[in-house]
Amino acid sequence: MSNDYSQLHGQIAGDLTAAATSASLAAGSGRRKLTIRDSQLPSIIPAGAKVSLEQVAFGKLAMGDIICVNTGNQPQVRRFIKLKLTKSNTALLTAYEGFKKKDALPTGSLVGRVVEVEAGGKSWDPNKEGPLKKFWGKLTQYGTHKPFGIG
Repeated sequence: MSNDYSQLHGQIAGDLTAAATSASLAAGSGRRKLTIRDSQLPSIIPAGAKVSLEQVAFGKLAMGDIICVNTGNQPQVRRFIKLKLTKSNTALLTAYEGFKKKDALPTGSLVGRVVEVEAGGKSWDPNKEGPLKKFWGKLTQYGTHKPFGIG
């Protein structure tokens, strides 16, 4: 029987990266840069891009914010939809490209809000959208909801 620790190693590396990033943001060192290996929002943040994160409390997030979360394997970028409050816990409902449902994550998985992306010699703010795109995104909860019951 072969022991394959590559998956465990990947999870530990992802947890350590996210923990170090969260700790540096909490310590007030300003923004922290992180490389996204496999983007789940490739039209906004390509794979291999460097993202600048800022510390943010989950209660201060707005619908549509691009956030970095720790999903257990490696830090991922997602679009924040809303908070889900229940008696037992609070979850972040997030969305990503190609997945038509909201993905619930524990609030402790939040690493920070993405404020700048660097890739291909360019940098940009991923949260800036045109008014029509922003309106449609909010109306459809960024592809996770059908507006007006159409469908």
